Amino acid sequence: MKNDAANMRNLVSRNGFWNMDFVDPRGTRIRKALGTTDRRLAELKLKKIQVAAFENGSFDMKRPVKMRFRDLAPKVLKYAERFKSYKKIFVPVMKHLVKYFGNKYLHEITVSQINDYQSERKEYVALVTVNKEVSVLGWCFKHVKKSNPTLTLVNPVEDVEYFKTPEKEIRFLTVEEISRLLQSCNGYIREIILTALHSGGRKTEILRLRWEHVDLENRIVTFVETKNNKVRHVPMTDALYFMLSNRKSYAPSKEYVFTGKDGQPYVDIRKPFYSALKSANIENFNLKGCRHTYASQLVMSGVDLRTVKEFLGHADIKTTLIYAHLAPKHKKEAVAVYEKHLGQVVSLSHIYGTRAVPENAV
Repeated sequence: MKNDAANMRNLVSRNGFWNMDFVDPRGTRIRKALGTTDRRLAELKLKKIQVAAFENGSFDMKRPVKMRFRDLAPKVLKYAERFKSYKKIFVPVMKHLVKYFGNKYLHEITVSQINDYQSERKEYVALVTVNKEVSVLGWCFKHVKKSNPTLTLVNPVEDVEYFKTPEKEIRFLTVEEISRLLQSCNGYIREIILTALHSGGRKTEILRLRWEHVDLENRIVTFVETKNNKVRHVPMTDALYFMLSNRKSYAPSKEYVFTGKDGQPYVDIRKPFYSALKSANIENFNLKGCRHTYASQLVMSGVDLRTVKEFLGHADIKTTLIYAHLAPKHKKEAVAVYEKHLGQVVSLSHIYGTRAVPENAV
């Protein structure tokens, strides 16, 4: 029913009772019965709720500019072109996000909406893929909040729970498998595989390796074009040193280490690599596994984890810790400490008999 209060902002009278009705920066419409017929009291209640919401960071008198996700996507993709994962991750993931969220305004993309997306996508792709897509969505909001806060003041993905996925077992080659693989191939693919197994370099790092970054005198390989853009220096093994020394004597290019006869670096080596795996009768393995093999064999040979971290170029030691279980030395030292402590306690028990062992005795 229309009355004088109908023109009053954020307050609506229904059947004599006052109700509040306002929109927060997320675009969420908040409606609530205030439980009073007194207009003055209703105004006070409304202001109190608005102030509380403002202090919690969920309300601002300045409402954000409306933009649909489909209009935001091209802007975000343009910025993402600078990342190496642009074509492999951002482009394909954005297609799925636009298909689902494209017509929605940014403030309409809520935790509930994202949960629905997760439920729908998990029927078609692996949980780890769904997590990756939601992560990209979160990155979109994070980027917008930072670059243009007038579009959104919140990132709904921050409150979304990702799917728990089982830890993927690390597949690395045994010493016998390494020998078998190298014997099953020859030429440039053998040299690339050997480099991966003896330096821990990623595929792109190895294929883009330049001679100026191969220091044969000091036996150091320097990876410059890395995943995290941090220069990494790796000492050469004897096998890597002799192979690179030999290759330099006949290499068709003075710029890149691994190139065809045209002097251009190799781009796709999947076919010869998987052919070599087949010949060596090695299953469930990929080129990234060579990096895992390098790290695993280092740890198993007794190299400490911090050194392995430096060789691999990990930004966080937590990443390197996935190889910790392979360190027999660390395990033996830990057990030795425990055994020593236990032996001391046992011996003291013998000394004191059944009486309690004094606290200062251990």
